[in-house]
Amino acid sequence: MYGPLGAVPSDHAVNARSSFQHVPTSYSPPAYDYTCPSQLDPESDVSENEPDQSSNDDPQVKTEAKNYIDPVDVILNEIRRLHMADVQLKKELITGLESQCAMYSQSLSVVQGQLSQANKLIEFWGEQIDTNTKQLEIVDSRCRDSHINAQGSIKELSDLMMTDIKERRRFRHSLEEKGLIQIT
Repeated sequence: MYGPLGAVPSDHAVNARSSFQHVPTSYSPPAYDYTCPSQLDPESDVSENEPDQSSNDDPQVKTEAKNYIDPVDVILNEIRRLHMADVQLKKELITGLESQCAMYSQSLSVVQGQLSQANKLIEFWGEQIDTNTKQLEIVDSRCRDSHINAQGSIKELSDLMMTDIKERRRFRHSLEEKGLIQIT
């Protein structure tokens, strides 16, 4: 069920990504002779210049060693790949955010310009409204004065007409009394 050293499951993917390499179970780790330092004899008759004739020179061992995939190397390679992808993603995010920031900054300056123009128009129309209000107050005052004058004139005219009507009645009555006219 487990691959070499029992580290990586052979039948199941360790990572869900399809690029992850599975460790095959058909390869066994290379056979190395492990020699403890205490087993080494400093007075050995084997020269350092002579090639070592160990079992590693066997062609089958070399092939097995060549085909063996160390799980630590696989994990380290995956970590490197993920790190590179992370760095690339960070660069893309930073570039995108900088681009959006520049776009928002440009939009903000346009909106600020429009707000400035709107404030100037509001100020202008506010002044214009104040001016128009003052002019309307002046015209209203004149109209009131004219209305009051007109009312005064109308009252005078009405008084004159009433006086005239009364005078005409008196005059008619006096003519009737004298018998100069007859009212039927």
